[in-house]
Amino acid sequence: MRAVSAISGGVIRACLGVGLVGLASLAAVTGAGADPLPKSVEEFMQVYRQFLVITGAGASAPYQMVVPACDRCVPVVVNCTAPISAPAGLAGRRAIVDEYTEAWVRRFGGVPVAAMQDGGLDEVTRIIERRGFDCIAAGNSPLG
Repeated sequence: MRAVSAISGGVIRACLGVGLVGLASLAAVTGAGADPLPKSVEEFMQVYRQFLVITGAGASAPYQMVVPACDRCVPVVVNCTAPISAPAGLAGRRAIVDEYTEAWVRRFGGVPVAAMQDGGLDEVTRIIERRGFDCIAAGNSPLG
């Protein structure tokens, strides 16, 4: 299996739970345990799309917004259950986040309901299944 280095720390831990990344591959990518950083926006988007399919979040939250981040970062990708066209649209919405997007979501008035890095795939999947979220935000991590 090819090592996947194209995802933020929270998403890589979530993907570990479904076998996208094996422990041996993760160790090869991370070295001393540091989270791998994406090498390109394309790699990040490929893995994010896989995450949406595996968790069912893509079907539950089909409305996507992509917002540029810093010059050397992947964009913030937000999928919501209802249409969204600007970050201000996050105000009052419950969002599943990772360590790179939690503060970003809060800045626009969103309400983090789960952090992918804390609960892993099980918690995220439960929230998605019971429709306990309005949006999922990922990205905003620096390029490696």
